[in-house]
Amino acid sequence: MIKCELFNGLSENALKEILEKGVYKTFKQGETLIKEGEAGDEFFVIIKGKVEVSSRGSVIAVLGDGEFFGEMALLEGVKRSATVRAIEDTEVFILNRDGFKELLKINPKAGLKILQTLSNRLRKSNERVIEDVRRETRLSTLGKVAGTVIHDLKSPLAVIKGYLEFLEREDLPFDERKEIVKILRDEVNKMLDIIQDFLEFSRGKDTLHPVPARIIDVLNSAIQPLKTVAEEKEIDIVIEGENLPCFLDPMKIKRVINNIVMNAIEVMDGGLITITTSRDGDFCLLSFKDNGPGIPPEIRGRIFEPFFTSKSGGTGLGLTIVKKIVEDHGGRVDVKSEKGKGTEFLIWLPLSSS
Repeated sequence: MIKCELFNGLSENALKEILEKGVYKTFKQGETLIKEGEAGDEFFVIIKGKVEVSSRGSVIAVLGDGEFFGEMALLEGVKRSATVRAIEDTEVFILNRDGFKELLKINPKAGLKILQTLSNRLRKSNERVIEDVRRETRLSTLGKVAGTVIHDLKSPLAVIKGYLEFLEREDLPFDERKEIVKILRDEVNKMLDIIQDFLEFSRGKDTLHPVPARIIDVLNSAIQPLKTVAEEKEIDIVIEGENLPCFLDPMKIKRVINNIVMNAIEVMDGGLITITTSRDGDFCLLSFKDNGPGIPPEIRGRIFEPFFTSKSGGTGLGLTIVKKIVEDHGGRVDVKSEKGKGTEFLIWLPLSSS
């Protein structure tokens, strides 16, 4: 007896009628059952074994006992949309077009099951394609990133080289020597930031290490080092809301917070940055709102693009990395801004179930 959900609900006589319309066939490991682009009028149910379904060279699915394939050509009357190859010795039951139509006629639930299966396959295929595109896009831009990094490292290296020559002077006063050391430290930090941007952009989702964490605790830890810089510009940073339990990588999310808040500090001349947490369904919503100059409408739609920057001295990867980290967590990011009236970044992060 063939174990397949498409045959559930059929009477004994109806099942016998369907089985009489089909044939049984065995394919050896490595053999091709159907080929993409070829005409087809047969529908396959796997009795025993395993097959690999691929389209345009990419694997779409691996199917086993009781699963089926080949229905698209019969439903649409077009050429095969995929290639199916046996990855172990496989026995199948094959229905021709007339037998397939008869199955749908006497068992309407089979049609619903086919639609559900197609939907699941398409969703998985889309997820795989999207991830492949993201990875290929990231890899294809690494060359440009490398060029950008090398170019951006030239300036701080030139400054360091010049000031090191001053430090070699024995008659250099202590105060001047101390000031030069501070400049050198700042330039080294710039270089480290550039390199960190490069590394973060090139990494994949598998570098995440999410753990249960309270969002206000993460915020306080990230904001504390920024307060001195904010105070120098007479900017207050206020954190409000509930200390919600989230599931996140604290180090990555601190980087997100740092990038957003530092962007605000750099463009503000005094003022207030308010960070608010709230619950939004299964997500923690973070709002970063400032009363700075806002983002001009002509560039607002490009701020998350790699290498796009409206300021000198940056890699143009800061907000790209923010978006990447948030999406790697299964969240999303949005921005609202009006020129002259400030900016609000909105970030959704998954809540912890524990």
